[in-house]
Amino acid sequence: MDDERYLLDLPFQFDAASHGEAAAGCKAVRLTYLHSANAERTATQQEAFVRADPALLDQPGALPDSAPFREKWLAYSPDERARSLTAINGEPLFRSVLYLFNVIVALEWQPSAATYQQIRVAMRRASDFLYDVTNGYMAFGQVVIGGPALLDGADIQVLASNRVHPRAWNNGLHEGRKFKSIRVGRGIWQKDPGLLSTWDAPEGYRALIHEWGHYALNINDGYLEDTTLVRRGRQRRWQVSERAPKGATAVRAALPRVALPVDASVMAATQISELPPWRAIFETLRANFPLLPADDPWDQRPMEGPLALPLPLPVFVDLPAPRYHAGVGISLDQAQEAYLDLAEPLARAMAGSARRPDTAHWLYVLKPRGEDGMPRGLIAQGKVSTADQREGFHLFGAETGDELLLISQIDDALRVQRASFVAPATPAAPRQRALARLAWGDATPPGLDRPFFVDVLPQSVEGAARDPVAVAARIEAHGPKPDAVQIYPCGPHAPLAPLALRDLDAAALITETRPVPHLDGHVLLRWADDAFFVASYSQGGGPNSTTGGRLPITAGSAEGNAMLFFVEPDNRQPRPSPAPDAPPDKDEQVRIVTTTLIGGAQRLPEGAEARSYIFSLASNVLLMDYTATLVLYYDRDARERRGDLLIYRWDTQEQRWTLHVTYAPALPYVALPLQKGLGTAPALTGERGAPPVERYRIYWTPGG
Repeated sequence: MDDERYLLDLPFQFDAASHGEAAAGCKAVRLTYLHSANAERTATQQEAFVRADPALLDQPGALPDSAPFREKWLAYSPDERARSLTAINGEPLFRSVLYLFNVIVALEWQPSAATYQQIRVAMRRASDFLYDVTNGYMAFGQVVIGGPALLDGADIQVLASNRVHPRAWNNGLHEGRKFKSIRVGRGIWQKDPGLLSTWDAPEGYRALIHEWGHYALNINDGYLEDTTLVRRGRQRRWQVSERAPKGATAVRAALPRVALPVDASVMAATQISELPPWRAIFETLRANFPLLPADDPWDQRPMEGPLALPLPLPVFVDLPAPRYHAGVGISLDQAQEAYLDLAEPLARAMAGSARRPDTAHWLYVLKPRGEDGMPRGLIAQGKVSTADQREGFHLFGAETGDELLLISQIDDALRVQRASFVAPATPAAPRQRALARLAWGDATPPGLDRPFFVDVLPQSVEGAARDPVAVAARIEAHGPKPDAVQIYPCGPHAPLAPLALRDLDAAALITETRPVPHLDGHVLLRWADDAFFVASYSQGGGPNSTTGGRLPITAGSAEGNAMLFFVEPDNRQPRPSPAPDAPPDKDEQVRIVTTTLIGGAQRLPEGAEARSYIFSLASNVLLMDYTATLVLYYDRDARERRGDLLIYRWDTQEQRWTLHVTYAPALPYVALPLQKGLGTAPALTGERGAPPVERYRIYWTPGG
């Protein structure tokens, strides 16, 4: 092996704001390479890279003798002088070992130079934050940013939608049976202020490190509490109580104690710059990072620093053309970005309707159609904001010849418009924004003013836990049924082969079952005369998201407004990590998919008003043995007047929305225990002989 790998000299970057006086004289730091037995990426991740391009495994890194697609990290020991340097408050700037991760980032589209720069800046800031929260033991060493073909194997997937809630699978970097990329959208949506923060903003890169804590450090979320809820008589709200008063009903629930997991800190704890409790976390880290010291006095308490790695890292590795095509590498001259003028289609959608706060417009890119008349790909763009209406919507992944689909919910009406995309001409003046102005036509399906539902049904899991699960789509339409239905998994995957449809009854039909690579995607429905509709589905997390597949099993909607949490049984016994080829245990076999649907009745006869989308929860097993809690988030302005925000369930027998006793804390969510005997989830808990599917929605209800 080349000796250069063993010695790496990097210039020291002095920071007068936080470094002690002795650090001012340091010009360079020597890093000595340390062998680490488990630095190789899992076979599962490497196989994904081979599918994208076999040459990737031999792609050299920017650091000496490194292979970022084969190795998870490079481990070094800083020289003795560097380890003696301190911050002004006396904390060390370097520790005995420095793990430098090789991070592969993949985008769902070919970015512009501005977006590409933003992602690079985000990764540098995330690296500094990681160095801070791990007390100087870890940072990003090399970062590779690639195109859509790398999505399956990437450490971090960046999807085009502005409403993808970040999610990760615990220990996914280290266990092949659990490998799943960290999945994020174009930015992080902050519900309360109604802002989309980019990844280079503090809210963005801190969220990335929160997910990195799951994926690479095997750290569980710290924001759930096992809570007892009680209610008396006909009360329509649960209350928190340590014990149930006489005559009251009591249930256990797993409830968040923060507004959102990424709001409070790294793993939703009290100190934003730490992974508390640090000593216990350090013991967890040693399982995957054996070079960490067994005993260090600084590991007994959290540190406020060292704030940032004072070295010019991470370095960025380019995937050069012509060795790699644009789908693997980034070709800035082939950017698939444009700004879309939506004034005309939004005005048409809103015509004759009073604007409501929950008016929603969702945008999709449809790729050219195949022989079956369905698009060969679908890229969700997310929700159109007020700023997008003024300045133009930043469109990702569209090329001339694609179609755009705009789905608008205004009061009780759903309106769908379609346009052929033509890329705008390059602006004549520098820094001038070219807006794409398209000709939009109506594509609204018939019958959407009547009850209408889409449910994505996960099937049973057989074989190894990492085997793909199969799904079917069930459509309940009390108007005309669609003529064609297609499922589009997120990422670089082609749509499933044409799906045969089978009538279940006069109102419902179901597609045939097909395997999917993962449980995030979209369902596209088409009627005659090219009328379309889209529903999105997501697993949210996965049964393997905690060590060994143990509870809580996380599940939720793609945008994070619906989450399902579980109370861990008191008699749960710890077990060692299973072998890679071990069959899935009972927990690992569970798949719960949430389908998000806009539309539906916005007002009920008793005066209740909808304050969320419709969420369909479907499971491949009955949940009678699990203590589940459904949590639905809302914007704070939903509490606009006197009354209650309560969860309603669609009663398939009565064909109406029925109110359930709801827990409503001061935080911006409401919760509903889904347990046998409460009647809150009869299909999911086996109390009703029907497929395990339930549908829920928040309604503002007068009174209270």
